[in-house]
Amino acid sequence: MTGIAAGAAPQTEQKRPRIACLVTYWAAPGSHADWIITKLLDGYWWQGAHTPSRGDVVSVYIHQLQESELGQKICKSKDIPIFKTAGEALTLGGKELDVDGVVIVGEHGNYPTDLKGHWLLPRWWIYQQVIRVFEQSKRSVPVFNDKHLSYNWDDAKWMFDKSRELTFH
Repeated sequence: MTGIAAGAAPQTEQKRPRIACLVTYWAAPGSHADWIITKLLDGYWWQGAHTPSRGDVVSVYIHQLQESELGQKICKSKDIPIFKTAGEALTLGGKELDVDGVVIVGEHGNYPTDLKGHWLLPRWWIYQQVIRVFEQSKRSVPVFNDKHLSYNWDDAKWMFDKSRELTFH
């Protein structure tokens, strides 16, 4: 016997989701990218117990790459490729969507503000690239977007509507 009780059905190993992480900035400990992605990579501790990660980060895109030394070091140490575009991170350099989920963290970085004081983080711009890959691939996967969608109501509404249209809400 191979360790399976007589009469018991063999358990199949569940496939771990492959995740693309798209971030604006990943630097000093405490940035949202650092908080979120390191937990996806290594799991997390809560009330004295460790919960291991149940997915694999297989690609990263960092908009402000040069300023994101921590992200570069972590990706290098974990052999995670950093792609030049968000679209390449979703396709792993190919032509079709090749991940099971997307995490967008657009919360830090050196970005200007508009006359109303809105911080012009490129969340909509990154999200638009995700939508382009989904539409070209004729399928979508779950998307986690840290914080609010956009500083602009029209862009946020477009993002929400696209999530409903492409059924990844």
